[in-house]
Amino acid sequence: MSTIKLKPHEVAVLASIYRGIDTIDSISRELNLDKNDTIKILEKLMNKGLVKVELKGLIFKKYHFKLTEKGLEALYDALDKVKNTVLKARDMLDKGRADEAQVIMKPYVDYLVPLLLLGLIDHVMLWPLICALELSLHPLAHHEFPVETMDEEVESMEEYEKHDEHLEEIEDLEL
Repeated sequence: MSTIKLKPHEVAVLASIYRGIDTIDSISRELNLDKNDTIKILEKLMNKGLVKVELKGLIFKKYHFKLTEKGLEALYDALDKVKNTVLKARDMLDKGRADEAQVIMKPYVDYLVPLLLLGLIDHVMLWPLICALELSLHPLAHHEFPVETMDEEVESMEEYEKHDEHLEEIEDLEL
């Protein structure tokens, strides 16, 4: 089978559907994408034959997306390609060839954030590369993701830091 070229957000959407996140709203929320962008990505994936759609529900009908066999194979291929590249780059790094490792990782940087967030790539395997090669995970560095705490949801890292400082003040008072 020939490999299908997929963009990072397409891989992330396929991975979300694979994990059971299968409606437009839930995919948008999970990946922090605009709803219209999610729809465009899903349309592209349907046109490539990677995703099919079903209308479910008796009263409140919603579109649910499923991977086709071709979509599942494309996802596995993309994940294998990323993982093999990470392993190859780590091997290069171990042999003192950091420049070469950086070059082969560059095309995959955009894939890493969604795959890390979805738990589809091992952060333990990836972290030494990020540190040693100073890879810029641009979407992660410049994108605000919702941060959840044990007892409440916080909308941004700034709010999280304020919340964290507040908890430290409370702990200091209790001591």
